[in-house]
Amino acid sequence: RFELPRLHFFFGARTDEGFTEYPPMLDTVLLEPNERRVELTWRAAVPIPRRAGRLHFVQVHEKERVS
Repeated sequence: RFELPRLHFFFGARTDEGFTEYPPMLDTVLLEPNERRVELTWRAAVPIPRRAGRLHFVQVHEKERVS
């Protein structure tokens, strides 16, 4: 039996309108049994303003685990 790691990520972006958090979703699970490895990919979509210069930065990090 195999359980995927329980990871939680923060994904946010700052534009001229302010800072917004965008919920990432687990998108891809790649199992490599011969390597005893699993690769997880999350995806989040940030709407880009008409003038891309108004997107100041994107921030991504793993959230702290709360027991």
